[in-house]
Amino acid sequence: MKKKSIALQLTACLQLIYCLITAGCRPSFELPGDYPEPDITATHSIRALKEMHTYPGKFSEVTVDAIISGIVVADDRTGNFYKTIVIQDTSGGIALCINALDLYNNYPVGRRVFVKAKGLLLFDYRGLMQLGAGIGQSNPNDLSLAGIPASLCSRYLIKGSLNNMPEPLVVTPALLTKNRLNRYQNTLIRLENMQLDAGDTASTYAISTALQARSVPLRNCNGDSVLLRNSAYASFAADRMPSGNGSATGIFTVFGAVLQLMIRDTNDLQLYATRCTAPGGGEVEPPDTLDTPYESGLALTATPPLSINFDDLAEGLPAGVSVRTGASGTDSGNIGIMPTTRVSWNSSGGGFKNLASASALPATASASVQLATMNRALGVRQVAATDKGVAFVFLINNTLGKKNIGIQGVLQSLDASISRIANWNIDYAIGAKPVAFTVLPAGNLGTGGGNFGKTTFSAVLPPAVDNRASRVWIRIVVLTATSGSGSRPLSAIDDIQLYWE
Repeated sequence: MKKKSIALQLTACLQLIYCLITAGCRPSFELPGDYPEPDITATHSIRALKEMHTYPGKFSEVTVDAIISGIVVADDRTGNFYKTIVIQDTSGGIALCINALDLYNNYPVGRRVFVKAKGLLLFDYRGLMQLGAGIGQSNPNDLSLAGIPASLCSRYLIKGSLNNMPEPLVVTPALLTKNRLNRYQNTLIRLENMQLDAGDTASTYAISTALQARSVPLRNCNGDSVLLRNSAYASFAADRMPSGNGSATGIFTVFGAVLQLMIRDTNDLQLYATRCTAPGGGEVEPPDTLDTPYESGLALTATPPLSINFDDLAEGLPAGVSVRTGASGTDSGNIGIMPTTRVSWNSSGGGFKNLASASALPATASASVQLATMNRALGVRQVAATDKGVAFVFLINNTLGKKNIGIQGVLQSLDASISRIANWNIDYAIGAKPVAFTVLPAGNLGTGGGNFGKTTFSAVLPPAVDNRASRVWIRIVVLTATSGSGSRPLSAIDDIQLYWE
């Protein structure tokens, strides 16, 4: 009996210790309005903190005594956000990664939170700015940020007053960009006159039975869009999405070049008014949206041309642009990995690359000069596995009201030591998931062959592409095997322009 009593006492002590060290992130059952503001003052805005992160794709430790303050605009109550709360101030927002569940009990929407950031890490996971406590170990090939441990919440997070809910910022999709310092990233926004594509209106938010998230586009009648991203673990995953037109409220996030809206609950999606149709009539063709990242396309605006350069590759690919492998005349290919780190022309490893543009530098430019130049090009070094099928892809949302559409740009050969030749084509296809691409007349486009330099190209799409409500693909692609021997070429594109009437 004595041994049993001692064991019970020991168990009780251990439970008490656990409760004490995790109290910072565990429920405290506060009554609304009963929490005074703490005696602490913010020293930095959220934007100023994010500006301390100067190397995209790398972790940045906060080494100064920085304190930020923000209002919680998203928590984990419904499960659409996981081990994360999002806070914002007047300068912007940031996601706080916390390794605990039921965060809404301590950090509900509307609570002011002060964060002592010194010693924490900043990271831009796929372009989304986050603040956490370490480097995630779950996947060495996909670096992520580890959350603040539950036992350390009270060290870094100071709870403030409740019921401070800000109004959503009413914006248009045109104001949303993939730049990690975009004013609206990780903030509560509202998009007006939005609707789901017709093919998605009978769908559920996610596929809870198969634990599959769902990604569907939200569009206005101009064809401008963002991706509505819903977790399979959300409490509303099995609910059907609304079918009308109206406002969409949520947190603006990014995933690479994809612009996303994440709702807190179904009240954020007020799509019950009469639907509109896309300009020129008809619904915009729905893309493939089942648990695959939806690609934000290019919008052809009122005034041509649409110019695309690659000077900001350190931030990721421009929206509507992707890199692919395994492309063929009947297959759009697989989305490739685009490293954002700058490399020089003598980088021998295969893959897509952030390179200095030949438009700015001679072949004799040193590696240090290449890495420093701001004029960048989107490149690829082919290897045996990618001897053919590499492609640079431009995805247009629709061509409604447009005709005589074309593309022009510069193809660059960046390694004069390579004698092997890659032959490039420009082709196009129509639809969300095309199964047939047509090659356009564009002249002789080749890289390698012992050459360093650039070739200007231009191609015009046929009338069949004019005034289409569906998506249009344009690819700069290698469809045939390289010729010759030795290593394969280092090729790049730059100064792309889409034009129309």
